Order: sequence, then structure tokens, then C-alpha cells
Amino acid sequence: MKSRYRYTGYLFLLFSVISILSCGGRSRIGKEKTYKESEYIYPFPPPNCIQIDDNFYVDETEVSNLVWKEYSYDIVRQAQSDKKWKEVIADTSVWTKLDSSLTQFGGIYFRSPMFDPYPVIGITHQQAIDFCKWRSDVVNEMLLISKGLLDPSTDSNFTTEEFLKGAYKTKKPRNLMVAYVTFRLPTINEFREIAKLDIAQRDKCSQKEERQFNFDLLPIRTICDEHNEFQLFHIHDNVSEMVAEEGVFVGASWFQNKTSLAKYQGPEPWLGFRCVAEWQTINWKSRKIRK
Repeated sequence: MKSRYRYTGYLFLLFSVISILSCGGRSRIGKEKTYKESEYIYPFPPPNCIQIDDNFYVDETEVSNLVWKEYSYDIVRQAQSDKKWKEVIADTSVWTKLDSSLTQFGGIYFRSPMFDPYPVIGITHQQAIDFCKWRSDVVNEMLLISKGLLDPSTDSNFTTEEFLKGAYKTKKPRNLMVAYVTFRLPTINEFREIAKLDIAQRDKCSQKEERQFNFDLLPIRTICDEHNEFQLFHIHDNVSEMVAEEGVFVGASWFQNKTSLAKYQGPEPWLGFRCVAEWQTINWKSRKIRK
């Protein structure tokens, strides 16, 4: 059993390094800032994010099934227990809320590689929050590894909090980290501001994709047109999105046309989420952390 988790760890570590080193974020507020190479860790748009303010970044896309699977596998690896899977798995039964005949499709939508680039649904608010924390830890760990400040480890259970306390493998963070990234869900007001920047409409390929299945409508890929440079995808459609305020969603979806905020009670087949991010810099002399 242990070797299985070690093997999964190697695959996850390799994918994480490739993702972080090759998928840099983008800036929408003019020229990107330049930083001295002498800085250990320096603020820049995190992976899959674009910069929309001095220190505010947002995911270009909704969180996809593929990314959620990577998250799930890593959480199980860390716990070395399949019981943890029940806490992170998406609720595939949400499709039966639409039609009882869709029971089998729920499993296909989440597990089939065909739907890897589609938005993850069937997620609770707490699961989305936990994902954002995990993502913060993974990105911060990989940034330290990419700068040669941490050694890659397949049995790593790195957390930013433990590292900053000096409790991670006796490493002294004062000598290694001057800034770290924090992912979270956007607030209602932040999402409204994000929506004002969005110029993307429902992609032209949506009708073509939907005709491939025996359903009138379905979510579509999180990125449908890869040539949309510096663009937010599906802010106004595809799936409605959770925000920091529990029980509230914003935006329209493939299932309903509500564009203003409304309430929900639990996981839905039309409800997903995306993350926002901020850099936090550390003044080790005063021990103060500032955004």
C-alpha cells in the first residue's frame, strides 16, 4: 500500500513542477513588474491566474475535473488512507437532481478523461475552501523547490503554516521565504469587480460540443478557445460560481440564466468555483505579514 502512495507522489510532484514552471500567470494592468534575481521568492501572477490589480489575481478558468482529481489523489497520498477519498470526492449524484436517468452519467462526467477539461461540479463550499488552502501550499512548496531552496520529496506533507513556524523539516523560513501566495474564494464584491473586466461570452464551440451528447445542454470546457489572450473564461456562463460567503452563488450557468447573486443549499450540477490569489510579504525583523 505504501509503495502505491509513493508512486502517486512521484507523478504528482512531476506534474506540479511542470505546471508551475510552465504555466505562469498574466498581467492585465499594464507592463508586468520586474524583480531582482537576488530575491528568493518574488510576487508574480501565480499559475493559471491573471493580474487585475496591484496584488490581486484571479483564475482564468473555473477549476476543472482534472485539477480536482490531482488534488484528491494528493490528499489521499498524504493521508495514506483511502478513507480520505470520501472527504474530497465530488458528489456525482447531483446529476440525478435533473433527471434520475443521469445516475450513470454522473460517474462518467467526473471520471472519464473526456471530461477532464470540464468544470468540476458536485463540490461543497467547505471542499472548495480546503482546495484553495491545498493549492496555496502546493504552489509555495514548488516555488521554493524551483529556486533550489527545498529538496523535492515524494513523501512531503508541506504546509505554508508549518513552514513559516519553522516546523517543517527544521528549515528556517527567515533565510528562505520573503513572500508567499494565498489562494481563496472571491467575495461577492470582488466577483462583481472581476465580472466587469470579463469580455468573454459563451464560446462558439459550445453548440458543437453539446451535440456530441444526448442531452440538450451540458457544461463545456473551461477553456474553449485557447487563442483568447489575457482573457477570463466563463465568468458569465458555463457554471455558476461559489464565493467566500457560504450559500451564495454568482453568475449564470448552462442550466439557468440568473446573472445576479442567489442562494443555494448544497452541491449542484451547475455550480463550480474558481480561486483568487494574493501575495503576502514578510518583514522578518518585525515578524509582520502584509499584503
